Amino acid sequence: MMNLEEQQCIQDRTGEVRRYQLWGSIATTIPFAAFVQLQQCVATSALHESAEFTSECICYPNTRNTLLDSIIINIDRATAPQETEKFIWINGAAGSGKTSIAHSVAERCLGRGIIVATFFFGRSDPNRNTIHSVVSTIAYQLCQQIPAAKRIILSAIAGDPLIFDKAFNAQFQMLVIDPLLRVQGKTERSRTWSILLLLDGLDECPGMEPHQIILIQTISKHLRQSHTLPLTVLITSRPESHLSMQFTGEGNFIRHVALDTSYPAHNDIRRYLNAKFDTIKTTHPLKEDITRLGKWPSTENIQKIMSKDSGQFIYAAVVMNFVSDGQSYPPDQLDIALSLESCSSSTSLSVWTALDSMYHHVFSQLKDLPQAILLVSFVILAEIVSLVAIAAFFDIPLHRIRTTLGGLSSVMNCQGNNLVLLHASLPDFLLDKARSGAYYINPTEWKTQLCVISLKKSVATPEGINL
Repeated sequence: MMNLEEQQCIQDRTGEVRRYQLWGSIATTIPFAAFVQLQQCVATSALHESAEFTSECICYPNTRNTLLDSIIINIDRATAPQETEKFIWINGAAGSGKTSIAHSVAERCLGRGIIVATFFFGRSDPNRNTIHSVVSTIAYQLCQQIPAAKRIILSAIAGDPLIFDKAFNAQFQMLVIDPLLRVQGKTERSRTWSILLLLDGLDECPGMEPHQIILIQTISKHLRQSHTLPLTVLITSRPESHLSMQFTGEGNFIRHVALDTSYPAHNDIRRYLNAKFDTIKTTHPLKEDITRLGKWPSTENIQKIMSKDSGQFIYAAVVMNFVSDGQSYPPDQLDIALSLESCSSSTSLSVWTALDSMYHHVFSQLKDLPQAILLVSFVILAEIVSLVAIAAFFDIPLHRIRTTLGGLSSVMNCQGNNLVLLHASLPDFLLDKARSGAYYINPTEWKTQLCVISLKKSVATPEGINL
């Protein structure tokens, strides 16, 4: 008898290659071509375990525990057919930590044996800034974790090869809901399983507001109709008006979690700051000089940072990246950060005015500001992060890109061969003239300049650049 892992490809009468697999003693035919087709439609960078993400993507240890615990309880309760709160919407401003929370939820669920399928949207990634590959990416993950559902999903694709050209509702019904309903209770594991579908950053699909609404409506409808499924759907996004209206319109069926008001992060931010300062004092190249200062930072230093964060992690994170710069003396860096005045004329200090002050200072210290702004505008407007593509477009060596942008290490850095913006708040800042002032990137003017550069060089615009 063949074991679970053994496979044999044979040629059937029509010449189509089919892969035969055995689950237990049952021989099941899986159209190999269908699996290949599914793989080709997957947005691999949207997966929780994608190489795009690092350990820093999850919440800092011992932070956000109250919120994370409550979400896990919510997911556990979804196994009860009578449970109505199976749809969770976590909303918060840029910098509130939504993506870190999403990754942490996924990590906790996987550790508990919960089936998890994720899609992490990303504005600058053409594979992740659309809903078109959401169902295929989720279906692929279900195939990997539920063998019985895999047979049904692949059979559906084989029977309808154009399924990925159909509307979101049809795809979700055929490749997610129907397979789960058909295998529910049919295997020992399915009698006790719990499933989480996690979609992070739904607002990161520019120009696709109608599709975002359809996604919410579709998921809500199927969760209501298939209430016996032990299925929870968690979506995170900024509280954009059209999303808020849609989620509110679903009534009490959806659990609303407003990070800005429901789960204050002040205590977690204090814990994060203390831990990061401890790390600096034990790992920084100038740690011995720091030790001679005695108690550093002072309680007043910590309190002053917290007075500017407005309960958002982003300001604290940017400050700590700035302070921990390996080529600078952390106490001096901290003094600079704390001495920055608000760039806003408003008398009320918010996380944005404090954060803008940090951004203004970082850009003011650049040795070659025009070149740096040129490169950053290319990354933001052309949505290209590959260092190789950037070097080719501007005909400059890689090392010059690294040195030019070296002063921006607290807000963006090089990970492998890619430039990575550490937070979406940086493009928000640079594309808002009222906030960025002299560092403002005017989309129209900069796109024109980038096109002129391309024409002068008499080269075709690199594939994938959207100028």
